[in-house]
Amino acid sequence: MRKSGDVVRVAKRKLAEASASAIVLFVALSGTALHASELAVNAYCPFPVGSPRVMGMAGAFTGIGTGAESLIANPAAVVRPAGFTIGNSEWDYMLSYTSQDPGFQSDFGNVGPALLGSEGVNIVGFGVIARFNRATRCPLGYGMYLLSENYNFTDGTGGTASLNLLTTSLAFGRTYRDDRLFVSYALDVSSPSFNYLPPGEPSSISLAYQGAGGVPLSIGLLWVPEDKPFQLGARIRGPRAASLDGDPIPTINPFPTTVVWPGEFSLGFAWKWGGEAPKNHGEWCKRGLLDIDVRGVFPMSGTTGFERFRSASPLEIRDEWLLQPSFGLEWEIYSRIAWFWMGVYREPARYSDVGARTHVTSGFKVRLLKIKKLLVNLSVAGDTAERYDVWSTSLGVGLADW
Repeated sequence: MRKSGDVVRVAKRKLAEASASAIVLFVALSGTALHASELAVNAYCPFPVGSPRVMGMAGAFTGIGTGAESLIANPAAVVRPAGFTIGNSEWDYMLSYTSQDPGFQSDFGNVGPALLGSEGVNIVGFGVIARFNRATRCPLGYGMYLLSENYNFTDGTGGTASLNLLTTSLAFGRTYRDDRLFVSYALDVSSPSFNYLPPGEPSSISLAYQGAGGVPLSIGLLWVPEDKPFQLGARIRGPRAASLDGDPIPTINPFPTTVVWPGEFSLGFAWKWGGEAPKNHGEWCKRGLLDIDVRGVFPMSGTTGFERFRSASPLEIRDEWLLQPSFGLEWEIYSRIAWFWMGVYREPARYSDVGARTHVTSGFKVRLLKIKKLLVNLSVAGDTAERYDVWSTSLGVGLADW
């Protein structure tokens, strides 16, 4: 017979599983109903951002779930730092900058070849996570991720516009099954704003959007089997929306009154080979990592603006699932010194007259300096496709335990 303590533990686990299932079902059902008929900006971000490593591996990171740079792909990373230790805690952080290639008008979002002008794109990501190991209970993880996106473009009449998206993600997680199952929850809070400089005017018009509803919650899972070279990851994110705070700009007609982030999910499978790198000396080409991801966006009907200035009327969004497969490879050229990344992903289109396009990504990371435990790394990656060319760079300064 089971002891009373075992019965309580089983009941708690069943309750947690039922709660998670209910949240997932609510997110899935709400993805099609949120602001279905309003004129809205679709803020779905189809390209990999967050760090050069994430970009270089084509965003195939759901199954990896390690380190602060993984937070944007899978919140379960909050319980798996890959940095340094302080007492009974483990820490990790990341800071990166992403920009379009100078002089190149990148088509962000695959909205079509009639895009009139992407004048500048700047994306900054910052993340920090901490895992606290407890003597008699499971470890707990806490993390924060900030993603600042700035898109500047022309409207075809001589005016210039800037769309700014600031997203803050606060994550909490813990482990189960002897540190084999990692579960986390993240609260996602977004603050969009819009600046417009009309033709011939000396000052710009600033508008803000306020949160209006949705499910600002992400759930991340990661399963790491014992003595196996592979691991599995999953993430689901609820839809969010923000409504215009103020009057629309009369010279832009129609004017989007809502910014919408559709609900989405991702599944990932990661496979490692070569074991752990030696701490005292290097080896050539002994280790690697492969991740295969499938990312999906819930259907969202409606119309949009800002994204594509090719007609005076709003453009219809495809009311169907958008699936985005990706494949990423990391190859450790020289252990703890140099890494190479490459990847491929297929970006879907949101409009019926635009086809999906294939992206090719690549990048590298090199150790620049190590003085005792102080470590300095340089990371660079690029992402190229039809009507698209961006790059990302990061200078990492931290502590190493080897």
